[in-house]
Amino acid sequence: AVSDSRSILYDFAALLLMSGIRKNELMTLEWKDVFLDEKEYGAWDAQGPYFQLITSKQQQPMGIPITRYMMGPINRLKAHRRNDYVFPSPRPGELGEAHMRNERKIYPILQSLLPEDTPRLTAQLLRKTFASIAYRCGFDMRKIDLLTGHFGAFDHGNVATNAYIAVNVDHHRDAFERIHVEMLGDWDGEANRALVDVEDHSPFV
Repeated sequence: AVSDSRSILYDFAALLLMSGIRKNELMTLEWKDVFLDEKEYGAWDAQGPYFQLITSKQQQPMGIPITRYMMGPINRLKAHRRNDYVFPSPRPGELGEAHMRNERKIYPILQSLLPEDTPRLTAQLLRKTFASIAYRCGFDMRKIDLLTGHFGAFDHGNVATNAYIAVNVDHHRDAFERIHVEMLGDWDGEANRALVDVEDHSPFV
């Protein structure tokens, strides 16, 4: 059996790959910024589930649509919720109320499952993989910058409202769906069953 802490690391790597954001942005994500059911996202007139954050470099608001491919990891994390963070610290005591601060243990495990000539897995490689697949899908570099939060303050101004974020999420929802199909194959394929099975402990096997 896979421990809860190991399962959280698997789901972190899966969502890092599928979101294209920086690892610190995902590590500090709180449940209050995750809108899963229709009542939650409908309050901001969004068309589906999403989560929101402030980018770590530009300090700008950003939303990430939660596609059907992302629901398995998200539901597992919600079922094992321990505190206000989506990725809680595995350490007891005071740190039990904090967010996870180190994900590096998971990379050697995942690396062992991949062909020997695969580049060394890192958070940056997962982010670059997302961007590369987006480019393969035909998106231009400006669109990819918007999808990965690699933009400046000039692009977004100072409008940090939830409604503004929700509009942008819906604008990007189809793009994320296309990237995830290219990344993981057709939704009906065998390779994706672990991603949607809440009882499964790993989104990769």
